[in-house]
Amino acid sequence: MSKKLSIILIVLLTILLAFVVGIMIFLFKGGEDKLNFNFKSFAIVTSGNSTKLVDSKEVTNNKKLNVEFDVADVEVVPSDTDSIKVELYSDDPGEYEITESETEIKVVLKQKENVKFSFRRKFNKIKLYVPYNYVSTFTINGTTGDLVMDEYSSATLYATIKTGDIKIKEINMAEIKVTTGDIEVEAASLLNTTFTTGDVEVGTVRFLTANGTTGDIDAKEVDRVQIKVTTGDIDIYKVNEYLSLEATTGDIDIDTAAIKDNSKIKATTGDIKIKHATGYYVSGEAKIGDVNIKGVDRKSDIELTIEAKVGDIRVN
Repeated sequence: MSKKLSIILIVLLTILLAFVVGIMIFLFKGGEDKLNFNFKSFAIVTSGNSTKLVDSKEVTNNKKLNVEFDVADVEVVPSDTDSIKVELYSDDPGEYEITESETEIKVVLKQKENVKFSFRRKFNKIKLYVPYNYVSTFTINGTTGDLVMDEYSSATLYATIKTGDIKIKEINMAEIKVTTGDIEVEAASLLNTTFTTGDVEVGTVRFLTANGTTGDIDAKEVDRVQIKVTTGDIDIYKVNEYLSLEATTGDIDIDTAAIKDNSKIKATTGDIKIKHATGYYVSGEAKIGDVNIKGVDRKSDIELTIEAKVGDIRVN
């Protein structure tokens, strides 16, 4: 590289660095108020949730809760009273409302259509104080944000979030759809999950259904389970009644399978392993791979069929 070219590059880099530093100083001193890009949402969140309360209302318990947001975190925690309390937090809110009809409580928190550029913008937050004895339905629809819920063993949840994690301690029934994000549920009677990219982790669930494209699924104990995943591992500690598991690419690992109905496991590419399987017949076939099945009841009317195109099968 010539000396002249080196000097030119050094000058250009110095100018670029000075420009970047100047812009950062300008923004951090409040200069973002003078910038108004015609974007629906353009912000860099660096400091957690907003603490600025924009609306708050106490409403009746056991009515349907309908929550809508574009960018916000939602937190559902126990209430100290028999009523439901809703709090909305935002540094720069757009559309927002807390309304109550005869059958429904509607909560809306949206950003402004033209959000100013900011390095310091905080996430909106919706906080719901709900009694443990809530027996109605949560319907939560959002674009970006996390959902965290406490124990609501008598409630039903319908949640659809494009980008964000969902974490629930306990729910009676739940239907959860996430495009990108992790799903964690400690306990549920019925759980139906659909995801594109993310992991699913559940504790004790009576009826579990999970359909995903990319992500691992981990369950502690289920009675009846149906899982289909394109790319990802399936790991279940205990199945009590029935299972239907399918993975295109990924391993399937079960510690104890005490099934009572005919069941099936299928993997295109991946190993299948069951440590404890007794009291029923197990048949296995692998086109490319080893099959090792021991200690099963060949006279049983209940059968677990296992298929793997490429991978090993090991039972007991």
